[in-house]
Amino acid sequence: MSKNLPRYSLAHGPCSQLEGVKEQLLAWIFERREMGLVVSTRSIIIKACCILPAMEQKSSLARLMVVRRFLKKQSLVYRMGTKVSQRLPAEVCQEAAEFQEFIRPMLIGPERCPHWIINMDQTPVFFSMHPKKTLEILGTKTVVIRTSTNDTKRATVALTITAAGDQLVPMVVYKGTENGTIKKRELQNHHPTCIYETQHNPWMGERVMLRWVEDVLAPYVALAPPGIIPIILLDSYRCHVMASVVNVIQDL
Repeated sequence: MSKNLPRYSLAHGPCSQLEGVKEQLLAWIFERREMGLVVSTRSIIIKACCILPAMEQKSSLARLMVVRRFLKKQSLVYRMGTKVSQRLPAEVCQEAAEFQEFIRPMLIGPERCPHWIINMDQTPVFFSMHPKKTLEILGTKTVVIRTSTNDTKRATVALTITAAGDQLVPMVVYKGTENGTIKKRELQNHHPTCIYETQHNPWMGERVMLRWVEDVLAPYVALAPPGIIPIILLDSYRCHVMASVVNVIQDL
């Protein structure tokens, strides 16, 4: 065979050293990206070392090469952050029209009242300068990065409002342990107009979401007049669609 001809191989090579934790690692990456949080090669190396002790025994260069090969295989590349407003106006208008067509019939009828048409969503609070690049799937056109004057998310605020403009009690979630120092000593001195909670990852998880249902949603829904059926609109964030959360809300 001529030395100038290219050589091809059908073999895929050895399995990635992260193959055993691939699903767990990808779930962590996509969960952070769903929240608009930046994911970098360095953060993935740190996470991989936490869930795979064997990674800690490798040199810095070896860990970097393992993660780079993993990212390439999963089609994850660095992308500059964009804004949703950069999408084509026609595309956004079409999505909005389809949503309105879908949701409006649910909000009309004698059993509905604007005071009990409820929407809740969370917003993060940052404390450091944010980076402009993040890992994202190859070919993604819209790359969302939560921006403010900070990039380290230390708290989440869950805000609830009705179609009539009524504002329910806000919930603030801080980074901390469930029964740690912050919860025992600090939160007692916070303003009583909010509900405060702590979690290892400072965003809404199943436990915190269930407390929001119990302490914010349930007392308000209990005030609905006879014949009025409250309805709540939530996005498809993970803790919103968990069976435990959905069942508790429906039971109200």
